[in-house]
Amino acid sequence: MSFRISYAGGFNPFEWEALRCPVCGSSEYVSQDYCVVYCVYCWAEFRVRHTAGDPGCVVDCFPNEVYAPLWECEECSERAGFFDWQEPACPKSKSHSMRKVEGLWKLWERPNVYPKSFYLILKIGDYCSGWLAVPHDLKKEPIRSIGHPTQEQWNRFQDRYLFPDIPTQKAT
Repeated sequence: MSFRISYAGGFNPFEWEALRCPVCGSSEYVSQDYCVVYCVYCWAEFRVRHTAGDPGCVVDCFPNEVYAPLWECEECSERAGFFDWQEPACPKSKSHSMRKVEGLWKLWERPNVYPKSFYLILKIGDYCSGWLAVPHDLKKEPIRSIGHPTQEQWNRFQDRYLFPDIPTQKAT
């Protein structure tokens, strides 16, 4: 009996240093049971799938059960999880002051307006879509781009790691 890993698109997108978690910004990932990849810091779930016949892959991110740094209210000791890009606010009173508790994380209560998922299209020899945010209701909100990783980062990764000796066609 043998075991081999077959990468969708022919490469491992998690080896690309510019691939950062759209939730917390980390570039470190872990895989459990070789079927799902998680962000090491916030535990957002990632899955990789094939594109619609083009060489490359699509990386999906699902922030369903995510952990954020723990913050504690100085006045009432109420606790909540917030990322650096959020404004920490006490769940009981907005006038209270919050302080970060180093080294501890808490299950993150995703804001109602936060996307339900993200996806990234990586086409070999062509383009990188950047993370695209999928809203909860596509009828009310369009899919929007977060803007990273960039096309330049994708071109450098392809030139260096995927095809170091073969010139690639660049998207303009």
